[in-house]
Amino acid sequence: MLTMESFCLEAAKSRSVARYYEHLGQGRRSSEVVYNVAGMRLTQFRAILTVSVMAVIVMAVVIVVLMPQRKETVPTEPYCETEDCFQHSYRLLAKLNHSLDPCEDFSAYVCSAWSPPQGYLEHSNSAMDDVRKLWFPAFSDMLSLGSNTIRVGLKPLAMYSSCMADHSVYGSNVKIF
Repeated sequence: MLTMESFCLEAAKSRSVARYYEHLGQGRRSSEVVYNVAGMRLTQFRAILTVSVMAVIVMAVVIVVLMPQRKETVPTEPYCETEDCFQHSYRLLAKLNHSLDPCEDFSAYVCSAWSPPQGYLEHSNSAMDDVRKLWFPAFSDMLSLGSNTIRVGLKPLAMYSSCMADHSVYGSNVKIF
C-alpha cells in the first residue's frame, strides 16, 4: 500500500524526470536524434535539410562562377541587301587604297586612293559640294515620289516648286527672307 510519503517521493521523482525531458525535448519525449550545432539544437530532419540547402547554394555559386559567359557574335544576316546599299558600298570601297594596311595608317588607307573628279577644283570646294551636285538634280523627282507615298511630302514639294518657279510670273520672295 502506498503511503502519503511514498506517493510524494514518487511524484517528486516523476516531476524531476519530466523536467529533465522538458529540458531536453521542450516538453516532449522523443526518440529523434538531436544535434547541437553552433549552439543551436537541430533534429536529424532539420540538420539534413540545412545541409541540403547549403549544398544547393554552393553548387549554384560554383555553376555561376565557372559557367562560360556568352560572347556576342557578329550577325550572320547581311545588312546591305538593296541596290542602293550595294552602290554605296561599291563607291566607298572603290576609293580605298587596298595596298596599305589600315591598322598601320588608317588615314592613308582611306584617303590616299581618292582623286578629285574631273572639273572638281573648278566648281567644287569640298567633297560635300560633290555630294550636293549629284543629289540636287534628282531632288525634284525624289520629292514627287515621296509625296505620292506620304501625303506630308506635298508641303516640301510645294515649297521647292515655289523656289524653283519662274519669278517673273509671281515675283521674287527674296525680300521676305
